[in-house]
Amino acid sequence: MSSEHDDQAMIVEWLKRTGLWDRYGIFAVPNGIPLPGSAKSRARIINYMKREGMRPGVADMVFPIARGGYHGMYLELKRKSGGNLSDEQRDFIAIVERAGYFTAVPSGFEEAMEIIETYLSWE
Repeated sequence: MSSEHDDQAMIVEWLKRTGLWDRYGIFAVPNGIPLPGSAKSRARIINYMKREGMRPGVADMVFPIARGGYHGMYLELKRKSGGNLSDEQRDFIAIVERAGYFTAVPSGFEEAMEIIETYLSWE
């Protein structure tokens, strides 16, 4: 079974292959990257990133494309089975939905592709 990382990498590859990645300025938010080094050096990097505005719970991918009356889409990818939203992710989703964004939490690559294609098809 693939990981969230593997699924997201496949989504990005598909978006680039279809030209959607560059056409719409889609991007990923690197909140969950594994950090090298000692606990002390990781803590320094995390503090540095937080000072620059890193926020726990931010969705994995941002689609800055207005469709269907929404300002854009935030995608929080989960693995095909066993992936759950954290409290911070739930809170973030609620914030951006109130602000007029569409959100989705697909399980795996195939479901994510379907959601992306559906969202992009809206007028």
